[in-house]
Amino acid sequence: ETLCKFVAPSAGTYVFTTTGSNDTKGVLYDSSKHWIGYNDDGGEDENFSIEYTMTSGETVYIGVNYYSSYASGTETLNISKIIKKPSAPVILYYAATSSSSIKVTWSQVDEATYYTVFYGTIASINSAAYVNVPVLHYTINGLTENTTYYIWVKAGNEAGLSDAAFPEVVIIPSEEVTLGNNNVAVAAGSETLCKFVAPSAGTYVFTT
Repeated sequence: ETLCKFVAPSAGTYVFTTTGSNDTKGVLYDSSKHWIGYNDDGGEDENFSIEYTMTSGETVYIGVNYYSSYASGTETLNISKIIKKPSAPVILYYAATSSSSIKVTWSQVDEATYYTVFYGTIASINSAAYVNVPVLHYTINGLTENTTYYIWVKAGNEAGLSDAAFPEVVIIPSEEVTLGNNNVAVAAGSETLCKFVAPSAGTYVFTT
Protein backbone atom coordinates (compact mmCIF):
# COMPACT_ATOMS: atom_id res chain seq x y z
CA GLU A 1 0.00 0.00 0.00
CA THR A 2 1.18 3.51 -0.89
CA LEU A 3 0.18 6.24 1.60
CA CYS A 4 -0.35 9.82 0.44
CA LYS A 5 -0.80 12.66 2.96
CA PHE A 6 -3.35 15.44 2.35
CA VAL A 7 -4.07 18.56 4.45
CA ALA A 8 -7.33 20.33 3.64
CA PRO A 9 -6.67 23.98 2.70
CA SER A 10 -10.27 24.87 3.57
CA ALA A 11 -13.37 23.22 5.01
CA GLY A 12 -15.54 21.19 2.64
CA THR A 13 -16.10 17.82 1.02
CA TYR A 14 -13.20 16.34 -0.93
CA VAL A 15 -13.11 13.51 -3.47
CA PHE A 16 -10.10 11.17 -3.65
CA THR A 17 -9.86 8.99 -6.74
CA THR A 18 -7.33 7.42 -9.08
CA THR A 19 -7.15 7.39 -12.86
CA GLY A 20 -5.48 4.56 -14.73
CA SER A 21 -6.06 1.25 -16.49
CA ASN A 22 -5.60 -0.93 -13.39
CA ASP A 23 -8.25 -1.89 -10.84
CA THR A 24 -7.51 0.09 -7.65
CA LYS A 25 -8.92 0.16 -4.16
CA GLY A 26 -8.52 3.00 -1.70
CA VAL A 27 -8.37 3.29 2.06
CA LEU A 28 -8.76 6.55 3.97
CA TYR A 29 -7.01 7.10 7.31
CA ASP A 30 -7.18 9.96 9.81
CA SER A 31 -4.15 11.91 11.06
CA SER A 32 -3.32 9.06 13.46
CA LYS A 33 -3.59 6.58 10.57
CA HIS A 34 -6.74 4.99 11.90
CA TRP A 35 -9.05 3.55 9.24
CA ILE A 36 -12.02 5.83 8.41
CA GLY A 37 -13.08 4.83 4.88
CA TYR A 38 -12.72 2.37 2.02
CA ASN A 39 -13.82 2.07 -1.61
CA ASP A 40 -13.30 -0.24 -4.57
CA ASP A 41 -14.55 0.54 -8.11
CA GLY A 42 -16.49 3.67 -7.10
CA GLY A 43 -14.73 5.71 -9.77
CA GLU A 44 -14.28 5.24 -13.51
CA ASP A 45 -12.68 2.15 -15.11
CA GLU A 46 -12.53 0.19 -11.82
CA ASN A 47 -10.70 2.97 -9.97
CA PHE A 48 -11.69 3.81 -6.41
CA SER A 49 -13.41 7.04 -5.35
CA ILE A 50 -13.83 8.24 -1.75
CA GLU A 51 -15.71 11.34 -0.56
CA TYR A 52 -14.89 12.81 2.84
CA THR A 53 -15.93 16.04 4.57
CA MET A 54 -13.03 17.82 6.26
CA THR A 55 -12.38 20.86 8.40
CA SER A 56 -9.77 23.43 7.42
CA GLY A 57 -6.28 22.13 8.26
CA GLU A 58 -7.45 18.55 8.87
CA THR A 59 -4.99 15.83 7.79
CA VAL A 60 -5.84 12.49 6.20
CA TYR A 61 -3.83 9.74 4.53
CA ILE A 62 -4.99 8.00 1.37
CA GLY A 63 -3.86 4.43 0.89
CA VAL A 64 -3.63 3.41 -2.78
CA ASN A 65 -3.72 -0.31 -3.52
CA TYR A 66 -4.19 -2.59 -6.52
CA TYR A 67 -7.07 -5.02 -6.28
CA SER A 68 -4.88 -7.73 -7.76
CA SER A 69 -1.84 -8.74 -5.75
CA TYR A 70 0.00 -9.31 -9.05
CA ALA A 71 -0.54 -5.81 -10.50
CA SER A 72 2.11 -3.10 -10.47
CA GLY A 73 2.57 0.28 -12.09
CA THR A 74 2.01 3.99 -11.57
CA GLU A 75 -1.38 5.53 -10.80
CA THR A 76 -2.51 9.16 -10.66
CA LEU A 77 -4.21 10.21 -7.42
CA ASN A 78 -6.70 13.04 -7.97
CA ILE A 79 -8.03 15.22 -5.16
CA SER A 80 -10.85 17.68 -5.80
CA LYS A 81 -13.21 19.71 -3.67
CA ILE A 82 -16.96 19.58 -4.24
CA ILE A 83 -18.17 23.14 -4.74
CA LYS A 84 -21.86 23.73 -4.03
CA LYS A 85 -23.93 26.77 -4.83
CA PRO A 86 -24.27 29.10 -1.84
CA SER A 87 -27.47 29.64 0.08
CA ALA A 88 -29.54 32.75 -0.55
CA PRO A 89 -28.66 35.96 1.32
CA VAL A 90 -31.25 38.00 3.21
CA ILE A 91 -31.75 41.68 2.47
CA LEU A 92 -31.27 43.32 5.89
CA TYR A 93 -31.75 47.00 5.12
CA TYR A 94 -32.56 49.34 2.29
CA ALA A 95 -33.23 53.06 2.06
CA ALA A 96 -33.35 55.70 -0.62
CA THR A 97 -30.32 57.99 -0.38
CA SER A 98 -31.62 60.45 -2.98
CA SER A 99 -34.44 60.76 -5.50
CA SER A 100 -32.40 58.61 -7.91
CA SER A 101 -30.52 56.12 -5.71
CA ILE A 102 -31.05 53.50 -3.05
CA LYS A 103 -28.61 51.65 -0.78
CA VAL A 104 -29.16 47.94 -0.15
CA THR A 105 -27.43 45.84 2.54
CA TRP A 106 -27.69 42.04 2.88
CA SER A 107 -26.48 39.16 5.06
CA GLN A 108 -23.16 37.38 4.56
CA VAL A 109 -23.16 33.87 3.07
CA ASP A 110 -20.10 31.80 4.01
CA GLU A 111 -19.86 29.92 0.70
CA ALA A 112 -20.14 33.06 -1.42
CA THR A 113 -17.25 34.77 -3.21
CA TYR A 114 -19.43 37.52 -4.70
CA TYR A 115 -23.00 38.80 -4.74
CA THR A 116 -25.29 39.80 -7.61
CA VAL A 117 -27.82 42.61 -7.15
CA PHE A 118 -30.78 42.59 -9.54
CA TYR A 119 -33.16 45.53 -9.90
CA GLY A 120 -35.88 46.71 -12.25
CA THR A 121 -39.37 48.15 -12.57
CA ILE A 122 -40.93 44.79 -13.49
CA ALA A 123 -41.53 42.02 -10.94
CA SER A 124 -39.40 39.56 -12.91
CA ILE A 125 -35.76 38.87 -12.14
CA ASN A 126 -35.26 37.71 -15.73
CA SER A 127 -35.95 41.26 -16.95
CA ALA A 128 -33.83 42.98 -14.30
CA ALA A 129 -30.52 44.78 -14.66
CA TYR A 130 -27.77 43.37 -12.46
CA VAL A 131 -24.32 44.06 -11.06
CA ASN A 132 -21.76 41.81 -9.31
CA VAL A 133 -20.12 43.09 -6.13
CA PRO A 134 -17.64 41.54 -3.62
CA VAL A 135 -19.10 43.26 -0.53
CA LEU A 136 -22.35 43.17 1.48
CA HIS A 137 -23.88 46.43 0.27
CA TYR A 138 -24.47 48.34 -2.92
CA THR A 139 -25.93 51.71 -3.89
CA ILE A 140 -28.06 51.58 -7.02
CA ASN A 141 -27.86 54.86 -8.93
CA GLY A 142 -29.62 56.30 -11.96
CA LEU A 143 -33.13 55.45 -10.79
CA THR A 144 -36.28 57.38 -11.64
CA GLU A 145 -38.17 59.24 -8.93
CA ASN A 146 -41.75 58.28 -8.02
CA THR A 147 -41.10 54.82 -9.49
CA THR A 148 -41.51 51.38 -7.97
CA TYR A 149 -38.43 49.13 -8.14
CA TYR A 150 -38.03 45.44 -7.38
CA ILE A 151 -34.72 44.34 -5.84
CA TRP A 152 -33.23 40.86 -5.48
CA VAL A 153 -29.82 39.69 -4.20
CA LYS A 154 -28.14 36.36 -4.97
CA ALA A 155 -24.91 34.88 -3.62
CA GLY A 156 -22.42 33.36 -6.05
CA ASN A 157 -19.30 31.23 -6.28
CA GLU A 158 -17.63 29.10 -8.95
CA ALA A 159 -20.56 26.65 -8.85
CA GLY A 160 -23.05 29.37 -9.78
CA LEU A 161 -25.65 31.62 -8.19
CA SER A 162 -27.95 30.90 -5.28
CA ASP A 163 -31.69 31.30 -5.37
CA ALA A 164 -33.13 34.66 -4.42
CA ALA A 165 -35.72 35.40 -1.77
CA PHE A 166 -38.89 37.28 -2.68
CA PRO A 167 -38.05 40.73 -4.11
CA GLU A 168 -38.04 43.82 -1.97
CA VAL A 169 -40.37 46.49 -3.39
CA VAL A 170 -39.11 50.06 -3.07
CA ILE A 171 -40.68 53.32 -4.20
CA ILE A 172 -38.16 56.05 -5.02
CA PRO A 173 -39.50 59.37 -3.61
CA SER A 174 -39.16 62.74 -5.29
CA GLU A 175 -37.67 64.79 -2.44
CA GLU A 176 -34.69 64.23 -0.16
CA VAL A 177 -34.39 65.34 3.46
CA THR A 178 -31.23 64.83 5.54
CA LEU A 179 -32.05 62.86 8.66
CA GLY A 180 -29.42 62.34 11.39
CA ASN A 181 -26.16 60.87 10.10
CA ASN A 182 -27.83 59.18 7.11
CA ASN A 183 -29.56 60.63 4.10
CA VAL A 184 -33.02 59.12 3.69
CA ALA A 185 -35.19 60.32 0.83
CA VAL A 186 -38.67 61.47 1.88
CA ALA A 187 -41.47 62.34 -0.52
CA ALA A 188 -43.68 65.32 0.35
CA GLY A 189 -47.02 64.23 1.77
CA SER A 190 -46.05 60.54 1.97
CA GLU A 191 -44.12 58.08 4.12
CA THR A 192 -40.69 56.57 3.38
CA LEU A 193 -40.24 53.02 4.69
CA CYS A 194 -36.77 51.80 5.68
CA LYS A 195 -36.34 48.10 6.46
CA PHE A 196 -34.10 46.88 9.28
CA VAL A 197 -33.39 43.31 10.42
CA ALA A 198 -31.68 43.03 13.83
CA PRO A 199 -28.25 41.38 13.46
CA SER A 200 -28.41 40.29 17.13
CA ALA A 201 -30.77 40.37 20.10
CA GLY A 202 -30.98 43.63 22.00
CA THR A 203 -32.70 47.00 22.27
CA TYR A 204 -32.30 49.32 19.30
CA VAL A 205 -33.00 53.06 19.07
CA PHE A 206 -34.43 54.56 15.89
CA THR A 207 -34.24 58.33 15.69
CA THR A 208 -34.02 61.17 13.18
